Amino acid sequence: MWLWDSRSECFNMVDIRINLLKNRSTLSEAEYRKEREALRRAVYGIVVVVVVLIALSIWNLVLTVRLKKIETEITDASREMQGLVQASASQIYLKSRLQLITDFLNERSIMRESLQKVLSNETPGTHISKTTFIGENILRIQVSADDSAALTEVLKYYQENNAYFIQVVSQGISRTKDGSYQLSLDLTIPRGES
Repeated sequence: MWLWDSRSECFNMVDIRINLLKNRSTLSEAEYRKEREALRRAVYGIVVVVVVLIALSIWNLVLTVRLKKIETEITDASREMQGLVQASASQIYLKSRLQLITDFLNERSIMRESLQKVLSNETPGTHISKTTFIGENILRIQVSADDSAALTEVLKYYQENNAYFIQVVSQGISRTKDGSYQLSLDLTIPRGES
């Protein structure tokens, strides 16, 4: 059953609307300026942060490029150093080989000069019948002399004060059946400078 109420019809006829959203408040001019200043500071802050980030990114890129360049230079210098070390080792090896060759040639030169001194003896009535190297610096010669005067001259030739040989040692004199003399001498030859 329905009861009819005239008031309820009236309420139905009136359109009542309720806004559940918060009303937008109107700002005073001072508040508007404060909000605008805060917004401006926020924008400036964001711009500064972005600029700093861009600057740091650029600086990082520059440092990365420099670091790669330095690493490349270090690698190149390391390779060059290894090449120099190998070249130095080769030079040391070559120098030692050249020193051995030089010493050998100096010794041969001294031996050749010693033989030349021995064979340049032009004492009349004498001749060299035999030469032999004994050890590294001793040359043994055998001299034949026709008489005792020639034998004395040969000994003087090898024993002079300004002689080439360091020491002259006689290994003995013998006389042959035909009257000639055989003299054996050990001549110490000078050593070359190393």
